Amino acid sequence: MSLNLSIKKTGLLLVAVPFVCELAFVVVLAYLHWQAESEVQREIRSKTIIEHSDVLMVNVLNAAQASSTYALNIHDPDKLAAAQQQFEAANGRSREEFDYLQSAVRDKPDEAAMLSEMREVYTRYQTLAQELVEFVRHKDEYPPLVFQVKIFRGVRTLNDMIKQISGKMNDLISEEKEIEIHSPQARAIDETALMSALCAGLAMTFALAVVLANFFGKNIGDRLNVIDQNTFQLAKGLPLKPRLEGKDEIAHVDSVFHDMAAKLKEADRLKQEFVGIISHELRTPLTSIQALLTLLEAGVLGELPDKSKSRIRGAEADVERLIKLINELLDIEKMESGRLDMTFAETKINDILARSTNSVRMMAEKRKVAVVAPEDITATIVADGDRLVQVLVNLLSNAVKFSPEGGKITVSCAPIKEKEVEFRVQDQGRGIPPEFIDSVFDRYKQVEINDSRQKGGTGLGLAICKAIIEQHGGRIGVTSKEGEGSTFWFRVPLIAQDTQPVEAPPAQPTPAKRSTDSSRAEARH
Repeated sequence: MSLNLSIKKTGLLLVAVPFVCELAFVVVLAYLHWQAESEVQREIRSKTIIEHSDVLMVNVLNAAQASSTYALNIHDPDKLAAAQQQFEAANGRSREEFDYLQSAVRDKPDEAAMLSEMREVYTRYQTLAQELVEFVRHKDEYPPLVFQVKIFRGVRTLNDMIKQISGKMNDLISEEKEIEIHSPQARAIDETALMSALCAGLAMTFALAVVLANFFGKNIGDRLNVIDQNTFQLAKGLPLKPRLEGKDEIAHVDSVFHDMAAKLKEADRLKQEFVGIISHELRTPLTSIQALLTLLEAGVLGELPDKSKSRIRGAEADVERLIKLINELLDIEKMESGRLDMTFAETKINDILARSTNSVRMMAEKRKVAVVAPEDITATIVADGDRLVQVLVNLLSNAVKFSPEGGKITVSCAPIKEKEVEFRVQDQGRGIPPEFIDSVFDRYKQVEINDSRQKGGTGLGLAICKAIIEQHGGRIGVTSKEGEGSTFWFRVPLIAQDTQPVEAPPAQPTPAKRSTDSSRAEARH
């Protein structure tokens, strides 16, 4: 399943989905927390209402007691005054408690109605009590029997009102106690629900994160893996996987990669055609021209003037340089395609050294440079002798070109730990600057100081040497100090190893003949 979203939108979606879920989770937690807090507040309010109801009831009873005391002590002025004061104080506190309770239960219609009825009864109670007080004050105006009957009926009516208020107050207190009893249970249920929601939310968040990470990771990871596999396919010259669907950045990169692979394939085809042209259309005619110039210089086709011979020698040198360049280009192409020709066989080290020094001897004599090589080495190695000669000729040619007149080049060979043999070419030239040491074996790298360009070379020789030695399973390197010369060395196993270069993907074979050893010599650039 593909959403066909850009990576940016996919990332936003990856963030938005958990955010929305977390937001909903927070809302649920907030609601449950509010519900639990509401139960706490409800319980606290119930306790407060019960406390104030008790206080109200005490004050109502105090007022009733004061009324009874007043009615029963009509002949004692001091008790009448105290009862009157108690009655007024109780009435004042009762009104305050009624006001508080009505405010506390205003959101409870049933209790508010009940409290209103109680207050109405208590108001009638106060009115009747005041009437009795006035009646007592004017007792002399009534016959004793009428006065006693009036007092008796008034007190009984007041007691009935108190009972009525007390009954409704008990009902109110009972309801609040019911709330007080059940509120902790409800709060415990709410707290349990809160913890359950918290655990469920955490589990859901984790599961959602895993699902989203797996979905988007697989969606993006699999597509990136296709591109990664395509890089290996391209490196091995194998067909690429089909283009990825979608309009995101990964699909765009894959599309560009396919286009690049198609262009590389076309470029490789053109390169093969070019190499074929070089191999068949250029090298063969140039070789024929070189042979003809050699015959002309030797006088086989008739004696020529010295001036003509000089010009022929110059033309022959130019042709030789062209042939050398063609051979190097062919070797580089084979090296890149992993088809650098190798024929491993038992080879005498003395033979390798002799062939190499003989190839550069004439060049060394012209520059008055001595080449010294050991002649008493009887050991043999399993290697491609021609290719090792090519490497040594290249290194010796470099040494000759950069050695001063009268200089000396020393070639040496010694076993290393009974498993490898090391060849060394030491010259007395100008040396290599430190900044070029690490790149001297790279392709097309030249030591561009002073007259280095006048020495000739394409910068391919040492790269070819490195490829040959590595295909033998060996190593190549150089130590140098400016003004004191350079020492190029390479080590190869005594027994050939099944190694292949890994510099470039394979390509289709290109017909090419192996050139002579002397034509592979290259300048150090």
